[in-house]
Amino acid sequence: MVRRVTLDSWVVSSLAEGDQRTRANLEAFRRRDVEVIVPAVVVAESATGEGPRDAVVNMVLGGCRIAATTEPVARRAAALRHRARRRGC
Repeated sequence: MVRRVTLDSWVVSSLAEGDQRTRANLEAFRRRDVEVIVPAVVVAESATGEGPRDAVVNMVLGGCRIAATTEPVARRAAALRHRARRRGC
C-alpha cells in the first residue's frame, strides 16, 4: 500500500497546465489518504516568484507537504531517478 508519493516538477507543471489524467491520479492518491510531498527544490523549479503567475501552482501545492531537501535526500532521489530511467520509465 502506498503511504506517500513525491511529486516532481514535471507533475506539478502538468497539474498547473490542467492535465486531467495527472489530476485524476493525484485525486485518487488523496482519496486514499496518501501523503503528497513536494520537495522544496520542486517549488523553486515550478514557481516564478510572481504572485499572479504562481496562482495555479500555489493551488496545486495546496494540501501538499513541502519537504526540505538535504544532500542525502537529493542523492537518493538521483539514484532512484537513474534506476527508473534504466528500466525505461
